[in-house]
Amino acid sequence: MPQLRRGLDEAEQALGLGRRLFGPGRVTHIADLGVHQLLAPLATSGGLAAFRSEHLGPLEAYDRESGADLVGTLRAFFAARSSPTLAAKQLHLHRNSLLYRLQRIRELTGLDFEDPETRLALEVALRARDLLDAHQ
Repeated sequence: MPQLRRGLDEAEQALGLGRRLFGPGRVTHIADLGVHQLLAPLATSGGLAAFRSEHLGPLEAYDRESGADLVGTLRAFFAARSSPTLAAKQLHLHRNSLLYRLQRIRELTGLDFEDPETRLALEVALRARDLLDAHQ
């Protein structure tokens, strides 16, 4: 019986989170949730919002004030395995424009993308952002 209950809980979590994160009409398996599965319980405690704010707050504020999309630039850079060339191509930008944006992100956050701990924290903060925005 405990296995059945666990399976039901996982299915409910996959359905709810999957719908919020990926949109309706898509079948989501619990494994598709990745790190979101671990972060979901933190969404209601306030800790996840604080983590997001600590790591992405300056970028989100800059984006709101200037109409820029530095958060999207950061997301594309990580999705492109930290390749400025691939990220620029994905964003339909000149590589130098992407490099300028990355430098602006460094200036606003004071963070070093070369540090593995910093990269992990930023990637988790981006996932936290997705999760928190999906809960609204």
